[in-house]
Amino acid sequence: MKKAIVLAIVLLSACKQGAWVSVDGSRLTESDVEKEMPDQYKRLKEEYNSQMRDLLEQVAVKKMMQKAAKEKGVDEETYARQISEKAPEPTEKQIADFYEQIKKTGQTDGQSLAQLHSRIAMHLKQEGGREAMQNEISELKKKYNYTYDFSRTKVETAGNPERGNASAKVTVVEFSDFECPYCIRVQPTLQKLREKYNGKIRWVFKDFPLNFHPHAMDMHIGSKCVYRVNKDHYWEFFDKMFAQDRSADILTKEGTAKLAASLGTDMNKYKACTEDPAVAAEIKDSIKQGEAVGVSGTPAFFINGRMLSGAQPMAAFEEVIQQEL
Repeated sequence: MKKAIVLAIVLLSACKQGAWVSVDGSRLTESDVEKEMPDQYKRLKEEYNSQMRDLLEQVAVKKMMQKAAKEKGVDEETYARQISEKAPEPTEKQIADFYEQIKKTGQTDGQSLAQLHSRIAMHLKQEGGREAMQNEISELKKKYNYTYDFSRTKVETAGNPERGNASAKVTVVEFSDFECPYCIRVQPTLQKLREKYNGKIRWVFKDFPLNFHPHAMDMHIGSKCVYRVNKDHYWEFFDKMFAQDRSADILTKEGTAKLAASLGTDMNKYKACTEDPAVAAEIKDSIKQGEAVGVSGTPAFFINGRMLSGAQPMAAFEEVIQQEL
């Protein structure tokens, strides 16, 4: 995926410089690519725009960090370290809770909490440091009057589960994976966002099961079938699938079906749905749509077409939503 994006940037850069090829004396340019290969060209442009937004953001952050560090009388590296050190040490409960999460998704390789304790503690400390950095960047953007004018990435939302105000000014599209531990961890933040901006945002979910998660596709097929058969209870099903304390059997077809049944789903229709190859094809199409707009991992979000990648802290979402409002 990254190679494709780099290639996209190189190709578009070449086109901007007037690149061309000639066949039998007839010159072919970017306009011919757009005409002859419209789908590939559109995907190329989307990937380029997404990467360019990220690069512009990185340059802006670097400039603000340099400015703030100078004002504080320290170098940029020291300033960044001071910010990260603000993150508190993880508690024993946080370490144990994280261990239970990854254990349920089969990522402990049979190792005990004691064996993984130091690695988990280091990971959570680093996560805390990244959150502290994001909060600092949000404050710097306010201080230095950060503004933007980004092109928007169009994300297809028709036919996907959504909640919130259908006519809201802000639409958040979430690409997520039910087996992804980071997708689980960010859900409480997303719930707080929906509560805080109740009536002001529309929330759309798109399936993006990762191929290295062995149970993810079956979980998403079950989810899609609940949406088809028992739409009124879909979001209750969704929240239970992503619950912090969900049972380990959720990772099995039987566990997902059991949850669906507990919500009153017609299981004959549900079973027929899960066996329908069109359902898996629909999920694969959702993955292709995500990849086309720059999604390479989960969770990933598009807020009115502006991409926000990863299990970001509340402040990162609020910053974009407030700007959009």
